[in-house]
Amino acid sequence: MGHKNTKLLQNKIEEDLPKLFWRVPPFEGPVKLRFFCTICKDEAIIAEPYPQIWEELRSLYGICFKCNQRRKVGVKFIEISSLREPLFTYDSTDKQTLARIISFLSASREKEALSSELSFSCFVHPSNIHSKEFPPSVYWNIDKSTDKDFIRRRNTFYEVANKLLSTEGSQRFVISSRETMLESVRKIFLQQTPEEIRKELTITFANEFAIDLGGVSREFYCEIVQKMLDPSLGFFVAIGPNKTMHPSPLSGANDQHLTYFKFFGRFIAKVLLMGYQVPLHFTRAMFKMMLGRGITIADFQTVDRDLYLQLNSLFQQDPAIIESLELNFTTTLDRFGHTEIHELQANGADVLVTSTNLCRYVATYSIWRMVECVRPQIINFLEGFFDIIPVQMLELFNEAELELLICGVKEINVQDWQRNSRYAGFSGHGQTPKWFWEIMEEFTNEQRSLVLQFATGTTSIIDFSILEPPFALICIGTSDTTLPIAHTCFNRIDLSNYISKELLRKHLLIVLEFGSKGFGIE
Repeated sequence: MGHKNTKLLQNKIEEDLPKLFWRVPPFEGPVKLRFFCTICKDEAIIAEPYPQIWEELRSLYGICFKCNQRRKVGVKFIEISSLREPLFTYDSTDKQTLARIISFLSASREKEALSSELSFSCFVHPSNIHSKEFPPSVYWNIDKSTDKDFIRRRNTFYEVANKLLSTEGSQRFVISSRETMLESVRKIFLQQTPEEIRKELTITFANEFAIDLGGVSREFYCEIVQKMLDPSLGFFVAIGPNKTMHPSPLSGANDQHLTYFKFFGRFIAKVLLMGYQVPLHFTRAMFKMMLGRGITIADFQTVDRDLYLQLNSLFQQDPAIIESLELNFTTTLDRFGHTEIHELQANGADVLVTSTNLCRYVATYSIWRMVECVRPQIINFLEGFFDIIPVQMLELFNEAELELLICGVKEINVQDWQRNSRYAGFSGHGQTPKWFWEIMEEFTNEQRSLVLQFATGTTSIIDFSILEPPFALICIGTSDTTLPIAHTCFNRIDLSNYISKELLRKHLLIVLEFGSKGFGIE
């Protein structure tokens, strides 16, 4: 073993951990270290200062959970994200495995540059996103950086919304038939000017004796949303984790589908301005685009979990196996029995996927699935949305908070949530899970909803017993600087064994403030 390679063992562990991925960085996060007793092979915890450099893994002692004694311990390299078997195990005596560790570190250094190809930010901006039609006085007191309290920011938003709502007259819709309601409302919303749509609106259902003091309008808005999201119409598909909705690439079966998307964008903006809550549980990627923000590789798991996991599995394969798959930079779409081929880049059919360009393949495939295959639908929805409400007004919120604003907050039963949760890696020695549930009890219902959205991609969960997979808390070490990491594919939050409850609370509040930026931050 040459001097050049063994020098890698003098590197600090905390500097290398973010680069410890299987072959090249996949989406789910870094490889972590788990320790075990070299006598009985059961799990162990370090009984001395955490190793600072890789060389120190060769003589490490800890407390074995089974033996309850101080033992020499080995280390398992675990890819926490998938809870698979260790990538490899080292017990301080196996020189061959030590050579693999050195090779592993060396390869991660060499391929570090490739990871930047997965660091994209894709923006979908319709032509009217920065409309000049809204007077500056409408959002004079919007300041996204001054107040961390969601309730106060929400109140500020509605103060501004009241300035935007037209005070000149009001409108009254008479719904002659619930069966044809969607079509009639679509035509009205597309014919009216944005100023007319922003007028006060009262609803009457023909032959139904009810005065609209708010309840009739609430029913009207909810029913329109339910009809638009009805799978039988084919405009949206419940493909995200926990049945969150994303535009369907097959919506073109209705030749008027783009007008429906533009109408729906205007309609949701109207709902938002009026302060009603509707069951609009979009994917996180959709809510980010409604804020005018870029979507990243981290958002892909909230759009198509199955495809996300399939692409992720490619990073576990040897280069020879990847090449044997004979993949190229194309993808297919089954359009009612007819297979369409779409190129992910120019001349993509002639570019084979290899371990060298795998990151670029995954990135372009992810963008295609999130955006490109439904770009006209998204553009029309956003054009309608920004016709009614300026994007600047929404700078107060992140994507999780926007969902709360539109969908409202259901009372979350913390006991039911805790009762149907799973744990791994804490082994009874850490108090982090106990502190987590105490904090959930102490949080406001809005804060709990943000935690739930952070972990699962939606706030719409009512019965935790049917959540699949079950919500889980996973221990990823003892670093007090590591922020919680969410994996919406697995309804999971990774936590360190923090030294105090207050530190855990602080870190949770940080990731809630940054929204989905919590993915993979350390």
